[in-house]
Amino acid sequence: MDEFTLGCFAQSLCKARRWREALSLFEKEEIVPNTVLYTKMISGLCEASLIEESMDFLNRMRTSSCIPNVVTYRTLLCGCLRKRQLDRCKRILSMMIAEGCYPSPKIFNSLVHAFCRSGDYSYAYKLLKKMVKCSCKPGYVVYNILIGSICGNEELPSSDVLELAEKAYGEMLDAGVVLNKVNVSNFARCLCGAGKFERAYTVIREMMSKGFIPDTSTYAKVIGFLCNASNVEKAFLLFDEMKRNGIVRDVYTYTILIDSFCKAGLIKQTRNWFDEMVRDGCAPNVVTYTALIHAYLKARKLSNANDLFEIMCSEGCIPNVKTYTALIDGHCKAGEIEKACQIYARMRGNVEISDVDMYFRIDDGNSKEPNVFTYGALVDGLCKAHKVKEGRNLLDAMSVEGCEPNHIMYDALIDGFCKPGKPDDAQEVFAKMSEHGYGPNVYTYSSLIDRLFKDKRLDLALKVLYKMLKNSCAPNVVIYTEMINGLCKVGKTDEAYKLMLMMEEKGCYPNVVTYTAMIDGFGKVGKVEKCHELLREMGSKGCAPNFVTYRFL
Repeated sequence: MDEFTLGCFAQSLCKARRWREALSLFEKEEIVPNTVLYTKMISGLCEASLIEESMDFLNRMRTSSCIPNVVTYRTLLCGCLRKRQLDRCKRILSMMIAEGCYPSPKIFNSLVHAFCRSGDYSYAYKLLKKMVKCSCKPGYVVYNILIGSICGNEELPSSDVLELAEKAYGEMLDAGVVLNKVNVSNFARCLCGAGKFERAYTVIREMMSKGFIPDTSTYAKVIGFLCNASNVEKAFLLFDEMKRNGIVRDVYTYTILIDSFCKAGLIKQTRNWFDEMVRDGCAPNVVTYTALIHAYLKARKLSNANDLFEIMCSEGCIPNVKTYTALIDGHCKAGEIEKACQIYARMRGNVEISDVDMYFRIDDGNSKEPNVFTYGALVDGLCKAHKVKEGRNLLDAMSVEGCEPNHIMYDALIDGFCKPGKPDDAQEVFAKMSEHGYGPNVYTYSSLIDRLFKDKRLDLALKVLYKMLKNSCAPNVVIYTEMINGLCKVGKTDEAYKLMLMMEEKGCYPNVVTYTAMIDGFGKVGKVEKCHELLREMGSKGCAPNFVTYRFL
């Protein structure tokens, strides 16, 4: 049997995982294995995924003074790559280069791809340097593999990994290589995500100078990131450039820019873009309309918002819950509660209504579903319009519909009941709030305590304060001062003073208003020495008295 036939037979045995038979075949035939035979043995073992055995053969080959060649090492590298034994790949590559066997660009490309897939971008970048040392010039494929792998994930790369992509990009430019369309877009996106907006802008420019024409998607991504970083000016330049380059500006790109201009308060410019969008035959979507409607409402231009809403509906663009919520909230904040309720009724699929009270007599199941923000805006608006009863009815209705009220809505109702002097109703809401697992906050307690003091129900106010402390909700200086002032006004100066000492123990320090209330209280019950003592204490604690303080002395 000649060497070639023996090699092929041995390789077939190895593929069948009968490598021991292949070895004995060598011995029986009394043929001294050469590089070709060893390489065929190693190839068969690698194809059978017997990597350990193939490495043993490599060592046997070396000890027998038979020198591995490029094909031998390439075979081993491919076998290790298939099994993802990357540490072994590193060792084989080092041996290979040390012996003057340089991998082909294709092998380097495969190695870079494998290390990128494993997340070892640092070594993948080092492979580019090894390529140069091996007189193998990195080209289009390997640069796109590295930069594409780093920037192609949905999650942004870490700063040190992105820095590797930037280094590779710089070397790529020097080599006269360009990125493909997808990688330009993703690289620019990652640069924007890292706050390197100027760099992203430059990348687009550099690629364009080399004949790359960004598509709508690339422009949209970069414009979006620039807008999110409030770099509207640069975003506008790219947007304008799209038209000059004959790139279609789609609804997504228009909407990104319109939304950003709205957030920047540039309503006039936004409307110009909106009108141009329509002239270009690009139909605005619900997000586009809602962004501009919201901007009009924030600027208190309610008639513009309402007109645009009617245009939206007439064009067949169906408003969503965000559109309705923006309109309801905007009208509530402007004090137009009647109009807000009409919009809410329209949202629910009801007919136009003439007043708020009528709305609460309408019940129609054929409706769109408002969310907690919609209800929140309306409840808050009703309370501020002194229609607290209607606000509570709405809160009850939303609970029945399975939309759980939030903390803000309970606070609005409690404050709404407290202001007209209905603390009992406020306490009822307060109790319901606790039942639903919402711990009252400082604002909630403050509204209730303030109303109880105004109604001269001091004992109940104190109970609320102690409940507040028990629930680990620290009163602020305003609440403590209000309590101290209320107690002093009814002659309970000792209780007031104890409360002032307690507030300091709790880490809340009296201010000039607190001290002044206490001095006034002691003065009215004839405790002049105590007044002077408090005045000295103010000085020692750096709390300067005001003219009201001195007036009470």
